[in-house]
Amino acid sequence: MRLPVILLITVSICLFSFKLSRPPAPQNTGCIQQSIGLDSIPPDTLSEEEMKKMDVNKVESVAVDRDQNVVRIKLKDGKNCVIVITKELESRADSSEQAKRAAFKRDMQSDTGAIRTKVEIESTYPGGMAAWARFMQKTFSYPNEAAANGIQGAVVVKFIVGVDGNVRDIQAVSGPPELRAEAIRVIKKSGVWIPAVNEGIKVESYKMQPIVFRLERN
Repeated sequence: MRLPVILLITVSICLFSFKLSRPPAPQNTGCIQQSIGLDSIPPDTLSEEEMKKMDVNKVESVAVDRDQNVVRIKLKDGKNCVIVITKELESRADSSEQAKRAAFKRDMQSDTGAIRTKVEIESTYPGGMAAWARFMQKTFSYPNEAAANGIQGAVVVKFIVGVDGNVRDIQAVSGPPELRAEAIRVIKKSGVWIPAVNEGIKVESYKMQPIVFRLERN
């Protein structure tokens, strides 16, 4: 049976966050019984207070046992302890996770100055490569002077794709100088893109788009 991620997150928070804000627990940290009104309480159950005081350096492993509705903790000294998963613990963990996601979403939406260079899902041209090829065929025009002088090569254009998909701050960063103006013009004509995504949220990002200029040989 698949274990709920939220419970694993809860245990990790309980075991590790308090290590930063509290001094290490005494060496005789014990496993004590907690009376919470359940029919059967394992004799090695930790109270929440004991859980918070536990020295994480003594923990060897943590596992969620949904059949018994407990979190099992194995210590390096061979002792085994459990934490009963109560509705209050699940509710608090769920609320904490929702609050963190809401805060992250607010930050992403308000942080318009944070333009990403690395994202989970990169911005793309609508319709993919096939649509991009059709757009290039319709829009692209080889500069006459460059064609006459046999100048060809790839121009890399760097630009920003906003959360609304519009492009801006377009510049050619490499490639033959004679071909750069046309590459920039093509990107300006490209319309609205599909913006990049981080954590399920649209974000502003930089895009590096190569445009290849190749002359056909007779």
